[in-house]
Amino acid sequence: MYQRALPFFEKNKIDLSTAPWTMHEFFAGSGLVAYGLKNMFAPIWANDISPQKANVYDANFYSRHFHLRDIKDIHGVDLPYAHLSWASFPCQDLSLAGSIGGIGAGIANNDHAFF
Repeated sequence: MYQRALPFFEKNKIDLSTAPWTMHEFFAGSGLVAYGLKNMFAPIWANDISPQKANVYDANFYSRHFHLRDIKDIHGVDLPYAHLSWASFPCQDLSLAGSIGGIGAGIANNDHAFF
């Protein structure tokens, strides 16, 4: 059944490649920023550490540019040139849907690696 549903999802993926400028999307999650900026910026590189979010991103977009990697393992010199680098604040440790561990806990503490 999954294989039959797959072509339906492929047809409904959002093509972000036609925007005039390019962007990096750090802590991309499910791709809400990419979607919000879709007519202005095309993501050419995106990452997140969560496999679940990577699956949602892939289900929504043509995402050959998505990297399921920890921000600590990414080096700026390895990124392609982009007009914009966007970093959404990692909120899992602050959210009611997350661990509520606070700013110093696990994932929220990774924002310093971006800077």
